[in-house]
Amino acid sequence: YRNLSLRFGVDIALELLSCVLAATSTLHASFEVYRYDEDTFAIVYLTELSRQAKPFSEDLYNHINISYSVNDIKILPIFHVGVSLYNRNEDYDLNRALFEAESALRKANTNTFSNLVFFNTNIEKDIITSYDFRNAVIQAVEDNDIQVYFQPIIDMFTGDLYGFEALARWELDGKF
Repeated sequence: YRNLSLRFGVDIALELLSCVLAATSTLHASFEVYRYDEDTFAIVYLTELSRQAKPFSEDLYNHINISYSVNDIKILPIFHVGVSLYNRNEDYDLNRALFEAESALRKANTNTFSNLVFFNTNIEKDIITSYDFRNAVIQAVEDNDIQVYFQPIIDMFTGDLYGFEALARWELDGKF
């Protein structure tokens, strides 16, 4: 949305949003669309059966992932969709479901083309690994376990010292 707005103006971008919403009108499901920020939207699919969520998400994605024509401008938007399942009948926190959907969206954003990603245990493991690594680096800095070495950069033609490259070494479990 942001890039489209910058390139063609807000009116074209808003018209595209209207077209995308119209493309979803043929879906036979109950859902609501919420806008987080300029480029991020949340779609809440209202169902009591989690097994219906995946077909709905795929159907929704296929309905919106099409070419649009707005004021004689042909537009093929790139959609990144992160999905998390939330069942109101289970003891499950809505904030956690939104966090999981956002995590799946971040995973989808790492792909170049349009993508639909469901939150799964691999994404959860990646998050835990990332937090564990982040905490380990913070602890290593606090404990002065990261050593800095300066490697000279030499001009190959003159042999003169051109500068230095800083290398950080961290010994972790006996390995650098």
